[in-house]
Amino acid sequence: MSEGRAVPKQQRGITTRTHIIEAGNTVYEREGRDYFKTQDVQKECGVSIGTIYRYFVNRVDLLDAVMEYRKANGLEKTQEAAPEADSKALAALETIEKIKNWCMLVIEKGEGEGDLKVAGSFMLSEIEKRGL
Repeated sequence: MSEGRAVPKQQRGITTRTHIIEAGNTVYEREGRDYFKTQDVQKECGVSIGTIYRYFVNRVDLLDAVMEYRKANGLEKTQEAAPEADSKALAALETIEKIKNWCMLVIEKGEGEGDLKVAGSFMLSEIEKRGL
């Protein structure tokens, strides 16, 4: 729970605060953390900016509540998922490196003819364009 304002006790206040957080999550998914604005949340959920500030001290307080909501609802990647993603990325880079080496072999050593040499040149240029 965010440390900003007091947590509402009445159902209407709890519902309003939850609605603001859910709207904040929508804005977060659309705009990302760097472009997350309280005004966008206000437009998304249809409450006044004053209502948002009744429940949250500032943008950071609201963003903290959104991040807690995301973690509680399984919307945020956990640290455990990161190593798996890193190993997949590494495997993809290794595959690209093998393709790059094959392309260079086909082009430089003259081991390919006609369409094969053209395909190798094309693939190498695409890999280099992407900085891989």
